[in-house]
Amino acid sequence: MIKNYSLKRGYTLVEALVYIAVFVMMSFIIVELIISILETNKQVSPLTSLSRGAVSSLEVMTREIRQSTSVDTVNSTFNTVNGALQLNTQDINGEPRVVRFYLDSGVVKINENGAYLGPLSSSDVHVNSLIINLATSTKQNLLKIELDMTAGVGKYQKNEKFHSSVGLRTDN
Repeated sequence: MIKNYSLKRGYTLVEALVYIAVFVMMSFIIVELIISILETNKQVSPLTSLSRGAVSSLEVMTREIRQSTSVDTVNSTFNTVNGALQLNTQDINGEPRVVRFYLDSGVVKINENGAYLGPLSSSDVHVNSLIINLATSTKQNLLKIELDMTAGVGKYQKNEKFHSSVGLRTDN
């Protein structure tokens, strides 16, 4: 009787150890890459929040200033860290409208005709100061706005100042 032996092919111990070593090295590289990506995100996220918060706040303020008919200098607070700006303007029907921007508890807020409309700055950003300056001349009046904002925590905390200048409309 003839016995039929089939050759069983498998991995040798050396081959298995090489495959395991390659797998461990690839896993280590992938984990380090993921950690690096997360670390970069933690560093960039506060800067993104600052930019987004400043742009949205300054955009609304700039639009309202350009549409205003005058600045209420009595009810506005200039040249202080807790600045406030009150504008006299008109709605789409030509009715008088009063818009007020102010800093309250680290948030830039807006009121319209005495009613609170909500925050302009986002919740992940703290506004340290809102400084408004009114520069007047015989030809044009200019409002300068400075926002000092902070975002992030711990070693990832970022602080930045943002500026905007807007010429007031003159009806001559």
